[in-house]
Amino acid sequence: MMLAMEIAKNKGYKLMSQQIRLNNTASIALHNKLGFETDGYIYINKKGHDVQIFIKLL
Repeated sequence: MMLAMEIAKNKGYKLMSQQIRLNNTASIALHNKLGFETDGYIYINKKGHDVQIFIKLL
């Protein structure tokens, strides 16, 4: 994930976002540790799963 963020930053991207299912606690913990933030709002994705959007400025 850190490599992906670095590559995106080097290509000029300013923001990275991820859609994470609420039952994926490992991925949520990873994104929190890497400094991603969420507004806490729960969305329903196309497959009907509860998700949150995590965002990080690069």
